[in-house]
Amino acid sequence: MHEKIISVALGKVPADVAIKNGNLVNVFTGEIYGADVAIFGNRIAAVGDVEHCIGDRTTIIDANGKYLVPGLIDGHVHMESSMMDPLNFAKALLPLGTTSIVTDLHEIGTVMGLNGIREMLNICWETPLKFFLVVPSHVPFLKGLETTGAEIGLDEINEALKWKEAVGLSEVLVPPVISQNDSLLRSIERTIALGKTVEGHAAGFSGKELQAHVASGVESDHEATTAGDALERARLGIGLMIREGSVSKDLSACIKVLTEFRINAQNCMLATDDIHPIDLVKYGHMDYKVRRAIEEGVDPVIAVQMATLNPARHFRIDRDVGGIAPGKIADILIVENLRKFKVERVIANGKIVAQHGKFTLNVGIKNYENFKNTVRLRGEIKPEDLKINSNDGEPRVDVRTIVVKDDTLLKDEKIVTLDVEDGSILPDTSGDILEVAVVERHKGTGNIGKAFISGFGLRDGAIASSVAHDNHNIIVVGTNLEDMADAVNKLAKAGGGLVAIEDGKCLGLIELPICGLLSTLDVSEMRRELEVLHEAVRNLGCGLKSPFMTLSFVTCAIPRLCISDKGLIDPVRFELVDLIIKK
Repeated sequence: MHEKIISVALGKVPADVAIKNGNLVNVFTGEIYGADVAIFGNRIAAVGDVEHCIGDRTTIIDANGKYLVPGLIDGHVHMESSMMDPLNFAKALLPLGTTSIVTDLHEIGTVMGLNGIREMLNICWETPLKFFLVVPSHVPFLKGLETTGAEIGLDEINEALKWKEAVGLSEVLVPPVISQNDSLLRSIERTIALGKTVEGHAAGFSGKELQAHVASGVESDHEATTAGDALERARLGIGLMIREGSVSKDLSACIKVLTEFRINAQNCMLATDDIHPIDLVKYGHMDYKVRRAIEEGVDPVIAVQMATLNPARHFRIDRDVGGIAPGKIADILIVENLRKFKVERVIANGKIVAQHGKFTLNVGIKNYENFKNTVRLRGEIKPEDLKINSNDGEPRVDVRTIVVKDDTLLKDEKIVTLDVEDGSILPDTSGDILEVAVVERHKGTGNIGKAFISGFGLRDGAIASSVAHDNHNIIVVGTNLEDMADAVNKLAKAGGGLVAIEDGKCLGLIELPICGLLSTLDVSEMRRELEVLHEAVRNLGCGLKSPFMTLSFVTCAIPRLCISDKGLIDPVRFELVDLIIKK
């Protein structure tokens, strides 16, 4: 292949494709100028004057003076949060200009372990979207405090780091670093020895703890939520991933490091983290992040660099992607207006894959039978199984309560006083204090963690999900035990999914039979089903913008409280805490 590309560049062999009359956005120099591009196979052979590369059989694409932009790269995204299988995820992202993503497939690994990740990654690479893997740093995150379907330890990490798709180690948390967890530190050392990146996850941390985190070898963080957070991280020399997802909307605050503090953008990247189909259809993907950065005052070329060259260099994949230059994979966007950044045509791997927002290739349906039947309860859940009992004998008790809110994954904690009746602690629906429970679904242990939560605002009914980071048990929130039990049982029967229940009636159900996480619905179908479900939840009183995505992070090891099938957890101290505050 290299010999032929050299021959094409010299004009000795004709190019397969030539893009003519384009204005090249050169992310290497920051320039924009007229240039043509010659492509052979899946690689770029020449850029600039390519007339000598054109033969009788060369396909000509006329850019008509529009901008030629490198394919966009999402440096931190969880495919599973889209609830779409790899094929439909690729079909949703490619028309929006995203040609590469960096993902850890952690959620698949939580359910099915390293073998599951390997099999799913093979399916991912059958699509035109490039999936680069950052290996999960550990599964479970909260070892001993939650039940997962599988575990990924040092041996599995060492094996996966050798895979050709592996570019680094994913989401290293601060607490195990500062406690000097031996297994994690050895994984970091192994990653560094292989010349791959160590990706951080420093939600809620700053100062000496953040310094220690970076000193361990961590090279990025996507958890900055304020300009101060962003500036502190940038000054420590790591890759600053400015996130704009379906729940965490941090771009407007964090982009001020560029527009107000005027720092150098070379280590700044745009990323998604988690995004659901409604937002993909309504706003877009990385194209939306580029537009938002431009709207906030970032120079358009710099905004493009933050979604192309910068992540490519960060992950050491810039030999192949991140720019338009000879030898690189031909991932090229044709964009009419750079400031409005609407992608007109997408070329991936040298082929046109999307035009005017539509995916244009025929790609076969994949077989996911090995990923099904992963919801295994000990037995049917009964309302009494979900009761939260108090042994104090007091008519009222003080309890720790998880607090959630829109536009952030960070959770708060508050102490509330609740009534006790017949030994059971009662929620306070009028005060937005609801019961939340996590039902173990991987190994049939019968474990059920129970606590209270505020922020959902439900007046009636219950909602439940088998998407629950980072253990993916079934999480349910509700106003009464009957509907909560019914919701869990509905998901068990469906093999996983999202559901809303009121007075025993199912108001909406999205089945996610692939690991209890994914569906084979396309983005339009998924959007419609999710909108119907969101409307049902709004009618129950919930005002959250993305109620199910918010629900899925109640179990996540992000400050300040979380819950697993084993109980209420302080994720900073890595320990179970009592629900009831002793007087």
